[in-house]
Amino acid sequence: MKPLAIIFFALTLFGCSSGQLDLYNSEGKKVGECTAGYDWHFHGVKHSVDWLLNWCAQKAIEEGMDVAAVSEPSILQKDYSYPEPASGERWNKKSSRKAFREGLITEKEYGYILAYIENEFYLRNFLAQQKFDQGEINEAEYQRLLKESTLIFHGD
Repeated sequence: MKPLAIIFFALTLFGCSSGQLDLYNSEGKKVGECTAGYDWHFHGVKHSVDWLLNWCAQKAIEEGMDVAAVSEPSILQKDYSYPEPASGERWNKKSSRKAFREGLITEKEYGYILAYIENEFYLRNFLAQQKFDQGEINEAEYQRLLKESTLIFHGD
């Protein structure tokens, strides 16, 4: 039974990563933090975490938070660019996985793309939920937006 438990535990850790980035103002006081984590994200997971931590910090700065330093400056110094998808389409899970398997993008680029599309998926669904909660849209429109978001995310 022990070997089975060890294998199960090892499999649950495979493809998992998380990170935290503390945000400090010009006086050195912690003013916020960014956290990111992925489970069952087998390729490029560390790159996805870094992309999301960077996005969060940049968003805080963009929204006017006094951020003079971060706990891990290298996160903000990386180049998070990746190639555009072929023929003017959008990246999605299906197209990015295919491009990675065919060697058209690196594991790092794959991680960045996955973080981007997963973040967009979350933001689309969050906005739809807000609109629904505020009575701006009805249940049918809310469900339509969720379905559309899922189709864009998966690429089907």
